[in-house]
Amino acid sequence: MKTFWIATLLMVAGIQTYACDVCGCSATGRTLSLWPKGARSFAGVRYEYRHFTSVHESLFGQEPETSSDEYFHTWTIWGQWRINNAWSLMAHVPIHAYRQVSKSGTFDTHGVGDLSLQINYQIWEQMDSTHSWSHQLSGGLGVKAPTGAYDLIDLSEVVIPNMQPGTGSWDVFAFLNYVGRVEKWGIQAQSSFQYNGVNSFGYQFGQRIVAELKGFRELPISKRESVYPFVSVRNDWATKDMIEVDAGELNAFTGGNFLQGSAGLQWSTQWGQLAFTGAVPIWQNFGSGSIELNARFSTELVFFIP
Repeated sequence: MKTFWIATLLMVAGIQTYACDVCGCSATGRTLSLWPKGARSFAGVRYEYRHFTSVHESLFGQEPETSSDEYFHTWTIWGQWRINNAWSLMAHVPIHAYRQVSKSGTFDTHGVGDLSLQINYQIWEQMDSTHSWSHQLSGGLGVKAPTGAYDLIDLSEVVIPNMQPGTGSWDVFAFLNYVGRVEKWGIQAQSSFQYNGVNSFGYQFGQRIVAELKGFRELPISKRESVYPFVSVRNDWATKDMIEVDAGELNAFTGGNFLQGSAGLQWSTQWGQLAFTGAVPIWQNFGSGSIELNARFSTELVFFIP
């Protein structure tokens, strides 16, 4: 049973961002890691790679459309402090490196992103006397601070609001996470909502909702070591960004949703966990059809703290 609770860390997969030059990378929806009862304090690092292709309309209506490829690399330092059996605090510090490649050239940005802090609470847990089945529900609240740079280049340029490490706004989010298990099989369902504030330029990224359903299987290697293959389906939905909140001006090339399928493998031991996840789009309609998610890959390494 202990390995089951440990398995939920990377299977709930920390901050996941989905981005391009017009959809908003630093302000995207999230599925935040939640540790159920029995989990430990930890420190870890995560790497995530995302690749998008976007189409740009002609500025004058006579020239042909152009396209570009966006490559996003994010390293996140994260950790959790377990207060007691019900409460825990978690923090994430992302470091971004973004690149846009088009016929007109290459555009690069990099730097520390927006720090986030969340508090988790175990709402409900139930299991039978033999531990052959269990249910658990957790939830929490969080805040994202504008610690990342968002004024590297004039925000009046369309590409800039979404290619910078930070958003310049204070954001809040809430989330729920359910984990159910029968013998060595399990499912996880989670959802989150993020409300993005307005930055000093009057720009507001769209509000985000994320929902994910995941299935997994425990394959014990020894008493203190297990492997967990898993598959999942996830939908990210966002409203359109506001270019100028006071004027009520919307960014027409933002908003929509991505439906993705993913598969991965997690290795858990008494000292920590290592996981790999790959995802591809199943269906997508984002940025009025001008944005295409190509692929995503992530890997995570966590060390438990006694």
